[in-house]
Amino acid sequence: MEYDDYDKLIDEKIKENGIYLDIFEKELKKAGLAKNTINRHISNIAFYINDYLLYYSIVDMKNGMSHIDEFLSYWFVEKAAWAMKNSIISNIGSLKKFYKIMVEKGFADKKDYEDMLMIIKREKDSWIYECEHYYDDYDEETNYEGVWDILK
Repeated sequence: MEYDDYDKLIDEKIKENGIYLDIFEKELKKAGLAKNTINRHISNIAFYINDYLLYYSIVDMKNGMSHIDEFLSYWFVEKAAWAMKNSIISNIGSLKKFYKIMVEKGFADKKDYEDMLMIIKREKDSWIYECEHYYDDYDEETNYEGVWDILK
């Protein structure tokens, strides 16, 4: 596949995902959530479906529930500068709300949603632990002076 063709597919998928994000936002407003809470959920889900699910290959939103373990155990901590315990918990809440609504609206499979909930229950503590200890091997004594000069 040509690079330009792949970019077009990504753009189409982001546009499609925008429809799901709009539905999600409307449902959150209907539920009476505060504007800041809605914005946080939308931001979390947009990052998941438009960045993570399209990073390695093009994964449809409806198939995204089976990728949550890799996302929260590694990718999110590696790629998101804001990754910490509270952001892991926030993403879990957003993913649960988002996919519950997608199931209710017929855009995702109920069995996949139930499987995702089981994965969350089983792995949540592990994801938090990995996030909190991601930089444990970082050596503060290492002198990185001059590294930027080399990389120029």
